[in-house]
Amino acid sequence: MKNKKTCVIYCRQSAVQQNSNSVNNQEEILKTVANKRSLEIKRVFESLGTTTKIKELVEWIKQNKVG
Repeated sequence: MKNKKTCVIYCRQSAVQQNSNSVNNQEEILKTVANKRSLEIKRVFESLGTTTKIKELVEWIKQNKVG
């Protein structure tokens, strides 16, 4: 049996003043894409304003948590 491919979702909203649903909308769209491509979502990272999770995402991947 073939191993299922995996992915990580990263959503970012650059300013708190933007539409409050921006991150939620991105997440839903990316989940739909992952589902259509038969990808297993390992984790969702969300960044809002100046708080960024990109370093956490990169470190998480480096620790071989996506396979």
